[in-house]
Amino acid sequence: DSAARFKIVGLPTLIHGDASFGGIYLEEYGGDKAFHDLKSFAAEALVPTCNPGNLDACSPDMRKDTEAFMAMTYESLDNLIKGKEKQQEDLQSSFKETFEKLQKN
Repeated sequence: DSAARFKIVGLPTLIHGDASFGGIYLEEYGGDKAFHDLKSFAAEALVPTCNPGNLDACSPDMRKDTEAFMAMTYESLDNLIKGKEKQQEDLQSSFKETFEKLQKN
């Protein structure tokens, strides 16, 4: 059932995005449903997006990066993500320490 698969709990629920890879790139539209709001949203947001299922929409640099990620093993991707998460934690910790020092002065 599509409603359960895409977590549709009320009507009208509008989902948009690229349906590649079983719909993982679909998102729920959360704006107003008046005609002019939907028309504005469609003109701005409903354009092809770069993702592994739609490489033709990628810029050359994004396509190169996406293809490199697609060629990686799950283990390599996991290690890359963990490394980036560690960098983010370190930056947040450093920011917090610096902010606290500034507050004391």
